Amino acid sequence: MNPKIIFALLIVLGIVLTVINPLIMALFSIVFWLYLTRMVKTNNRIKKLKWLKIVLVVAILSFVLTIIGILLHNIRSAKFDGEESLFFITAIVAMYIFILSTAGGLIIVLRARKK
Repeated sequence: MNPKIIFALLIVLGIVLTVINPLIMALFSIVFWLYLTRMVKTNNRIKKLKWLKIVLVVAILSFVLTIIGILLHNIRSAKFDGEESLFFITAIVAMYIFILSTAGGLIIVLRARKK
């Protein structure tokens, strides 16, 4: 099978999975970043990619913001016995940014491996 078709199917599957259940895609993203960190340490060609470092920083910040947003939403809901949507929406948006930055990192790595 053509590799471009396989990549297209994986991208469509990732988009569908993100829409249906973003938590599962976020877990796959965490595994990807752990693997990518290991690969960057061993591959000198990938170490030099400036955009990959920028995307990694965005991924780390959005992941931390997701955790903080979820915790603040739960603490506020438990303390005041009411739902509060600001922290919840912040956590959801940050999770999607984390997933998109993972897709960007994957594209950068695949392009670097082709060269």
